[in-house]
Amino acid sequence: MADVRIEQRGGVVGIGFGLVGLVLGLVASGVVGPDQWRDQFVLAIALAAFAAALGLGLKMRLVVLVLFAPFFLLIGVASAFIDEGSPRWIPALIAAGMVLSGGGAVFSVLVAARRSKELDRLLLSESTSVAFFLTMLASLTYALLESWVDAPPLSLWNVWTFGMLTWIVTFAFLGRRYS
Repeated sequence: MADVRIEQRGGVVGIGFGLVGLVLGLVASGVVGPDQWRDQFVLAIALAAFAAALGLGLKMRLVVLVLFAPFFLLIGVASAFIDEGSPRWIPALIAAGMVLSGGGAVFSVLVAARRSKELDRLLLSESTSVAFFLTMLASLTYALLESWVDAPPLSLWNVWTFGMLTWIVTFAFLGRRYS
């Protein structure tokens, strides 16, 4: 029974991260929100994601959430406080913190995947593979459209958001299929 609750919470956390990514992507790329409020929207969303990841991570004892919390915090700090007049070392320092936080979270996912049961490992590897290849196919297709028919360039936020949502949908679909 405890495994089912952890699995359900993990799905809720995954959907939450996907929605945060979607909202951050839409706001940062200019689809949602007026220009003068965009940085404040990103900061508010990133701070909410930081608090949720840290709180859930500590409550559920999930290292990956605790490691992702600074990642979201640094997104908000960077979007709200970095401008063209900032010294070059500040964005470099924030980027280094994001790489360390994200890398630690990915490493903890790999460790958890190795310790998981066969079906959980299969779901993670299949959903990650499908999401990776769909994201690469969509990226390549749009890159060709940009060069052949002068489609407007996309922000990398759109690629990240598409990849995260594809991963979550694939994981949910495969989870239903195997249950």
